[in-house]
Amino acid sequence: MAKKKRTKPMSLENVARMTQAGFLGVGRRIDTLEKNTGEGFKGILELLDAMRTDVNYIKHSIKNLPLLERDVEDLKSRLVLVEKRVGLRR
Repeated sequence: MAKKKRTKPMSLENVARMTQAGFLGVGRRIDTLEKNTGEGFKGILELLDAMRTDVNYIKHSIKNLPLLERDVEDLKSRLVLVEKRVGLRR
């Protein structure tokens, strides 16, 4: 037959120590989670900053697009005139 282990009676101090150790462990885990979450948000913020830069670049490029199209059409018409004067045909 297996021998039964004797258990010491729990004192109030032992219960208090165990409770304190449990709360400290939870506190450490929460601190670790906060640190990891903060680092994750930092990465997301960096990504959002890069995306914001790209969106601003695209926005400014779109603003200039009609001006560039007008310049291309102007250059095409001028090229047609030069080709006619030189005697080249398409």
